[in-house]
Amino acid sequence: MKNYLIIFLIACCSISSFATGKAVVIKGSIKGIKGFVYAKQPVKILIIEDFITNTKKVIKSGFTDEFGNYELSVSILKTQFAFIQFKKVERTLYIAPGKSYFINVFAPIKDLENSHGFFCERCEESRNQEYVSWRD
Repeated sequence: MKNYLIIFLIACCSISSFATGKAVVIKGSIKGIKGFVYAKQPVKILIIEDFITNTKKVIKSGFTDEFGNYELSVSILKTQFAFIQFKKVERTLYIAPGKSYFINVFAPIKDLENSHGFFCERCEESRNQEYVSWRD
């Protein structure tokens, strides 16, 4: 009986190590607020590998069609916090194995592509200034 228990435990461990995840399907469209179409542009699904260092990992990438529609499918083992990234536009969600999600995004795409960051009126001047320490 003891031998059967050991064989059973070994079998369970080896089967679980070969387990594959279930597919998650994320589809939708991205359009600009001012009518801009995000056509044939990159789309990525990222997860955070390490929450302490905020290290992100791309788990799937693709492109939008000529109308800004996208569809990505990826296999995962467990529910995860994920990002959908369209260049400078990001949306967050939790994705679960075997589920499908439809996400429409409306964003100021052209404005974001031309920006250098928030509150940056004179970006070139701020980049050229020396670092000033407030601890004197």
